[in-house]
Amino acid sequence: MFSNMLGVFATSPLFFILLASAAETDQLLDGINKFRTQTAGVSALTMNEGASCVAQRLLQEYESKPCTNSTGLDTVPGEEPNYPDFPTWLSDCGVGTDRVKDALILPDCIPSGVDSSSFVAVALENFTLSANETIASAGYSSAGVAAGKDWFIVILATNTSSGDYLQQGGSHAFSLHVPSPLTLAFLLASLHALVNAMSKYFI
Repeated sequence: MFSNMLGVFATSPLFFILLASAAETDQLLDGINKFRTQTAGVSALTMNEGASCVAQRLLQEYESKPCTNSTGLDTVPGEEPNYPDFPTWLSDCGVGTDRVKDALILPDCIPSGVDSSSFVAVALENFTLSANETIASAGYSSAGVAAGKDWFIVILATNTSSGDYLQQGGSHAFSLHVPSPLTLAFLLASLHALVNAMSKYFI
């Protein structure tokens, strides 16, 4: 029965949405790194787990906001509003408030009228044009990226204690961690395969 439930999920729209979101996240980071290494001449950004966790929470906040021309293509990434729940998000992700001061949050969205197949390309153009100097800065060494229906969140982190989004072992051990879409999809697919493999011994 459980195997059947996993099988249904593995072929459900949600499963493919998770995979698509993960693919967009990887494509955006790859595009940013290509810009950094080939155009700006600085090192590529590594994936930052703490920043990615917070980016996922920010994405949930932004997904409830409409995306228009005033919040999308004309938005200057980095000019984000204050987030009342930001300390809670940091706590949930096991990141101390002292680890984010020098990092930067870059939200961006794609307004209606843009073909979905071009979302990542448009977002990449927004980030590399509007935030050219920021994205190209050698001061940032890692990033957290989240991709949603209309919104993209990029958090640039440093390699210093005042901006590295380092996850602390203490509180994080008991905190609620939201896995990335790719991780969740992979875990569910692996669990489905494991249950299928084991089911033959219980028939």
